[in-house]
Amino acid sequence: MASMHVSSEELSCPVCCEIFKSPVLLSCSHSFCEECLQQFWRITKTQECPVCKRRSSKDHPPYNLVLKNLCKSFLKERNESRSSESEEICSLYSEKLKLKQEDKKSYQIKFNTPLKSLQEKPKHKENIKDFEETIQHIRNKKGLIKKSILIKGNPARCLLKTKTGNLDQSELYRKMTFGERDENKPHKVILMVGETGTGKTTLINVMINYMLGVQREDKVWFEITDDQCDRTSFHSQTSIITVYGFYPQESPIHLTIIDTPGYGDTRGADLDKQIAKSLCSLIKSAEGVCEVDAVCLVINAHHSRPTVRQQYIFDSVQSLFGKDVLENIVLLFTHSTGAPPKNALTAVEEAKIKCTVNDKKKPVFFLFDNCQSEPADEEDDEDEQRLDQSWNRSFRGMEGLFKLLDTIKPKSLQMTQDVLQQRKKLDTNIYSLRSRVQKIKQKQKELKQTQEALEKNKKDVKNNKNFEDEVEVSYKVKVDIDHSLASVAMCCTVCQENCHYPGCWRISGLLWCEMIKNNHCTVCTNKCHYSEHVKEAKIYVTKTRKKKGTNEELKKKYNDKIREDESLVKKLEEDLQELETQKMKLVNEAFHCVEKLQMIALNTDSVFTLQHIDFLIEKIKEINEPEKAEILKNIKKRAGEGGALGYINPQLYRQGLS
Repeated sequence: MASMHVSSEELSCPVCCEIFKSPVLLSCSHSFCEECLQQFWRITKTQECPVCKRRSSKDHPPYNLVLKNLCKSFLKERNESRSSESEEICSLYSEKLKLKQEDKKSYQIKFNTPLKSLQEKPKHKENIKDFEETIQHIRNKKGLIKKSILIKGNPARCLLKTKTGNLDQSELYRKMTFGERDENKPHKVILMVGETGTGKTTLINVMINYMLGVQREDKVWFEITDDQCDRTSFHSQTSIITVYGFYPQESPIHLTIIDTPGYGDTRGADLDKQIAKSLCSLIKSAEGVCEVDAVCLVINAHHSRPTVRQQYIFDSVQSLFGKDVLENIVLLFTHSTGAPPKNALTAVEEAKIKCTVNDKKKPVFFLFDNCQSEPADEEDDEDEQRLDQSWNRSFRGMEGLFKLLDTIKPKSLQMTQDVLQQRKKLDTNIYSLRSRVQKIKQKQKELKQTQEALEKNKKDVKNNKNFEDEVEVSYKVKVDIDHSLASVAMCCTVCQENCHYPGCWRISGLLWCEMIKNNHCTVCTNKCHYSEHVKEAKIYVTKTRKKKGTNEELKKKYNDKIREDESLVKKLEEDLQELETQKMKLVNEAFHCVEKLQMIALNTDSVFTLQHIDFLIEKIKEINEPEKAEILKNIKKRAGEGGALGYINPQLYRQGLS
């Protein structure tokens, strides 16, 4: 190797820190492994040089053939040198493995001790075992670093190279996997939920570093989550549910982490409702998650008395689950200083958060800090001490969490799936019910006008008067939607009805809409095929206009007109009867959803139920069901006034449905 007059560092990729593999050359003259560069670009979503940040104009830079041949010669010469030497070479730095001077003296005695002496002194075996474990620990970290994209720093950040699935925009969740699942190892499933900005993403990385046995002195920090630094604390780093499969050979257990978007995002309550839809889709999918070991509710340790927004967030999170997961809900307090989170626990109590409790009937919780990956100021002893304390605090919390995972039994998510489906069904029924109520009002008005016009025509023709009559008739037109409510709406072009607005998802595929079942719409009057529907930024609105008729026309067609008007009155009465029947069915179905949720939901007084309660009480009274109305009144009374409803009500039904 000396004959080449070049070191391994000069032939190492700045990203993976290994000898170049298929090196490519950027216009800025920096070279990288082709795979490392492409993966760096995919993660950062920019075509910048990882070293100088200069933007590359080429998607596929040319190969650096000179460097490739030089690396090939270097590796060949190094392999020949290794075969002729007995010493082990470091795979990372291409140097002979060496002990520090103080360790060399210590272990020289241990390795030179005869076998008989070692048998007489078992403590020597323990020392050798500790040394071997230390060597294995170093090798494990090196192996993981090779499987990562290395970002230099203190600590060095290593972005684990994962396999990513479900990248289609029509999917409601995505999967990211590291390693291969070993069915013989224990497997745990953790679901992460919480407010935007509490540090769920950081906590996931703490979990994987704890499982890998990373220590502070290793000066390395592994990450499995996406790096989306352009987000603010009020803008969730996670846009859809992400399922992390973490299956490293180095860990005695394997872990699946379900990371949900943060609640209370500035993008509105619609995004929060999307979480429930995505979780339900994940549970129902063929490769979905059927049970969970722990539901981790992540809360900022500095929370005091909950605001209306925070009450809404806590309410929304608990509204996801069936009541059978109560004993598996654990509180994780982030940004902790180590002091007991008294204010945060008070907020938990005031918000009526349900979770597993200890022998003293107090919530089970663990403390974490979020500073593990922060760069250390090595010249500042106080900063080093602060980061040491932060590291130890988080890893103690993680140790407690994993001990708890060994003791609690996993829970099936079947009841949680039922809760999510009932909430979705309730929303759909209420939307359809509001639409029917509006149609009934329109039909009643049209019937009244037609009856009045018919009686007037009969009277005027009988008196043989010259007259001109006007009748208001309704018709449909398309107008632009209110973009503060939604970006698109799904409408039926046959029935000229708005089948899904607001709340329609931006995805263009009509089959993905929750209002479409078995290729047909469940909302529009004729239950039309999905192909008769369109998804666009317009909706149908009903307008009226006056239709005039002259005396001559009415006299000439007198008999026909009478029959037509009578037929129209009969048809309107039949339509009204059908709408009333549909209304009664929808009212009863909505009440059944509420009743079912009272039996199976963890949060029986969910804001997503209470937002409909007054409207439903009114309609149940109209169909003469006083007992059911009284049940709903008791639910409302038990929940009390204000709270989370104060956050969500201004965002509801601004389209005028009532």
